[in-house]
Amino acid sequence: MKKKYIFNFSQALCVLFVLGVFLLIWNWWRIGPYFALEHVKLPPGSKVVEHTNIHWSDANWEHIYGVKAVHCPLPYEQAEVWVRENNDLSEKIGFLQNGAMSSDRDYYYGETGESDCYIILRYYEKPSEFVSLWNYLNYVFRVLILLILILSLAWLLLNLWLILKTTCQKIHEHKDKRY
Repeated sequence: MKKKYIFNFSQALCVLFVLGVFLLIWNWWRIGPYFALEHVKLPPGSKVVEHTNIHWSDANWEHIYGVKAVHCPLPYEQAEVWVRENNDLSEKIGFLQNGAMSSDRDYYYGETGESDCYIILRYYEKPSEFVSLWNYLNYVFRVLILLILILSLAWLLLNLWLILKTTCQKIHEHKDKRY
């Protein structure tokens, strides 16, 4: 006797796909800044204190900012020089010293004696730069490529599952005919 399930494999795959598309559409503006901060090479021995956070803010004016705080074995000035020399950074990525203030928040990490060993990577983008047609199309293009890849993978998995299912059915029918 066959067990009945609420969802079969293809329905679950469709639900996961729709959920993934929804999350991509909802958070499309976070993709570029997140990858920009995550791909910054840090000095050896550095530890991430605050993982990458991306925000849309309207404090003073509308803008997108992202923050990643790092504890470095080097003092702030040397760490900034090291990061600039070892990365091809966009003009949207800047550096803040520990204890700095911005229109969005205060940045302070660690104890008073070691406060010079922290560097804050900050992504900043104004809406006039961000909402331009080229940037918008660039993000839409990235999301479409990601959707095509997800659809292709889903199609491939569904076909592999169907091939496996029919093969198992044929083997089972063949065994039943022999006996």
